[in-house]
Amino acid sequence: DARRDFPENCPFYQGGIGSYCGCTNPVAAESSCRICGADTLLLRPQQVGGGLGDLSCIQHEFLASLTRTCSSAQSLYQDICCEVIPVLGPFCFSGTNQVQVKRRNAAAAVTTIPMHELQIGDYVKDSTDLTYSRVYSFGHYHQDTEATFLQIHVADSKNPLEISSDHMVYLHQQQGRTSSKKAVPAGSLSVGDSLVLVTTGGNTSFGVVHSIETIVRHGVFAPFTESGNLVVSGILASSFVSMEADSGDMTIFGGTKLVSYQWLAHVFQAPHRLFCTVNNNICMSESYNEAGLSQWVAVPLEAALWWTGQNSFVKLVLLLPTLALMLSLYAVEGVIRCSWLSVMVGAFLWIAHSKMARRKTRKLD
Repeated sequence: DARRDFPENCPFYQGGIGSYCGCTNPVAAESSCRICGADTLLLRPQQVGGGLGDLSCIQHEFLASLTRTCSSAQSLYQDICCEVIPVLGPFCFSGTNQVQVKRRNAAAAVTTIPMHELQIGDYVKDSTDLTYSRVYSFGHYHQDTEATFLQIHVADSKNPLEISSDHMVYLHQQQGRTSSKKAVPAGSLSVGDSLVLVTTGGNTSFGVVHSIETIVRHGVFAPFTESGNLVVSGILASSFVSMEADSGDMTIFGGTKLVSYQWLAHVFQAPHRLFCTVNNNICMSESYNEAGLSQWVAVPLEAALWWTGQNSFVKLVLLLPTLALMLSLYAVEGVIRCSWLSVMVGAFLWIAHSKMARRKTRKLD
C-alpha cells in the first residue's frame, strides 16, 4: 500500500516500521529516525500514554522520519520510549498457564487457576503423584511486563506450555528399558522430544513436542515451590532456570558436567526456604524491584551471572566453599522439616548433654 499510494515515502516504511518486522534495508534505515538514537530500535514500540499523546512510540518515530524532526522527537520522547527496565531473565512462565492448587491450605479443595492468580502460600501440584508443594516465593513477579515466551505444543496435552527459554522443564529420556527424567532449559527442546505429563489424577504419561512457537504476553511469573517443581499446564516443570542455554548441567573445563542446575538451585535456595519456614509472615509480604525480581533473587542472580562469565578454575574455587555452606543449611532445613528426625536429634543432644553433666558431677564428687 505504501509503495502504491506514497512511493516517495517507501524508504521510511521500509527503514521505519519495516525494521520492527524483521525487514533489512540499509539504504532505507539511513533515512529513518531512531528516537533511542543511532541504530537502536524501540524496546516497546506500541507503548502509549505517559506524555505521548494519542500516538504510540513507533508512530512518533515514523512521523519524525517523514517530517525530518528526529532531534525534536528524541528530546520529547526519548525518556519515555527508551527507558530501560533491567529485566534479567525473564526466567518465568506466562500468566495464561494453568496450575492445580489448594489455596493457602494443604487440606483445601483442588482448583485450577491461571498462573497470574497464584499466590504465596498456595499449594501447587508438583509431581507425578498426588502431592502439592507450598509456594514460598516468586523469583519473578510482574503483572504488566511484556515478555517473549516459547509456546510449546505437546501431544496429549490440552494446553500449550508458555515458558521462557532459560526456564527448565522435564525431558523424558528412554535408554533401553530404563526411563528417567531430566530438567533442561526449554530453549534446548526440539520437535520430537518427549516431556513428562501429569494428569489431573496424578498419573504420569509422556507427550511428544509437535511444535514450538514464540508468543508475546504481558505478565511474568516464576513461583518457587518447596520441592523445586510444579506442574504447569499439565507438564512437569522446574521452579528454576539453567545458566547455560543448551544444557541443564553445569559444565566446566571444556564440557565436563559437574552438577545439574536443578539440584544446585534447590540447594542454594535452602537459606530462603529455611527463613520462610521460621518466619513465614515476612515471606508472605515479599517485595520486588522495578523489573519484578524478588529481593531474595536480584542480587544472587547478578552474582550468578557474573560467576558464569569466569573461567572454569575461578568458578570451581568460588563454588566449592559456597556449596559447602549451602549444603550445611540444606541439612539444617531437612532436620527442621522432618519432625521425627528433629525429635531424634533433639533426644540425642539431650542424652549427650545429660551424660556430660553426670560426668562433671562425678568428677566434682
